[in-house]
Amino acid sequence: MPGQNKAARTQQDPEVIVVGGGGSGLFAAIEAAEMGRRVLVLEKNPVPGGTTNWAIGSLSSSMSPMQVAIGVHDTPEAHYED
Repeated sequence: MPGQNKAARTQQDPEVIVVGGGGSGLFAAIEAAEMGRRVLVLEKNPVPGGTTNWAIGSLSSSMSPMQVAIGVHDTPEAHYED
């Protein structure tokens, strides 16, 4: 419909509006939807993720239980050099 914005065409009369499509916002939206609510998520960025996107991958380690379990041989020194 001309003159109507995309958000209005996408979701009519939301019961819950979540501001921010980061990890917490998306979790809140999923919970509300699972409770039967009509949910609208507002995100200012072109892709969802918020600051969660910045946090993922910023923590690394060596000799983790998973690495040891699958046979990855790493040391703190080699990890630092990488």
